[in-house]
Amino acid sequence: MPSVFISYRRSDAVDVARRMASELKTYFGADAIFFDQTTALPGAKWPDSIRAALDEAQVMLVVIGPTWLDARDEQSRRRRIDLAEDWVRQEILTALQRQRNGEPLEVIPVLVSDASMPDPGHLDEELGELCEWQGIRVVSSGTTHDFDELKEQLVRLRIEPRVLPPVATPRFRRLPQRLTQDEEQAFLAKWSEWEIVETAEPHAPGGVMRELHRVYEFTTFEDAFRFMTEVVRRAIEPYSHHPRWQNAYFRVEVWLTTFNLNYRPSNRDVRLAEMFEEIWREFTSKPKEAPPPSA
Repeated sequence: MPSVFISYRRSDAVDVARRMASELKTYFGADAIFFDQTTALPGAKWPDSIRAALDEAQVMLVVIGPTWLDARDEQSRRRRIDLAEDWVRQEILTALQRQRNGEPLEVIPVLVSDASMPDPGHLDEELGELCEWQGIRVVSSGTTHDFDELKEQLVRLRIEPRVLPPVATPRFRRLPQRLTQDEEQAFLAKWSEWEIVETAEPHAPGGVMRELHRVYEFTTFEDAFRFMTEVVRRAIEPYSHHPRWQNAYFRVEVWLTTFNLNYRPSNRDVRLAEMFEEIWREFTSKPKEAPPPSA
């Protein structure tokens, strides 16, 4: 059963909750996270699936956005959180009851979109205990770093990350040499189309990859694909050093770093970048082929 249960109100912070669920599933594994839009099986009754997940969860995340407290029932116009049949209310009461019974369950309010922790006086006696728990604030910048603090807290609560096999650069006889700051600047001075960027390290909250970055643009998808094929044949396979790259139509985007050096650029990355440039010059210097004569 899932270890982490995400409680949220669909009319309040569904987009952030959905993105949170996706990030946590990537980091901890899909089986570890219960998020009702993606975890409940087709045909299952919502109350049954929610109750089963709550009975087994080790951590409950209560996602609180700016309208969480004041969301209203369309017919009665009463606050939903005050209604006995409201599922958010029932989820929280179930979690609080498990705590009173001495069961191992942590409750973490997650504050999003500048929301504040509800005042205990704005909740009834049954729900007031929720306000005693220390919340975590999520700043929704749209990046993978938004949930770093939350991931770290879950790890401290012994929710185990999904461990993926590390990607390691082939060592040959010795590790490549990491670029010094002066060498990085010399590379940038020589190749003005390249830059150095820092991006989130996969599956390591707060970790940063430092990478050489370049975008190549072609006139057709066929040219872009031929360019990548030529790079594989002449640069990647002979030296067994691989880029992180992607192709979108006529554009090829490249990131170069050395995994064995804690995701920092090395002399192998410089060599591969220069091979990219050599092949690029050949592509751009070739005269355009004339179209075949029409019949």
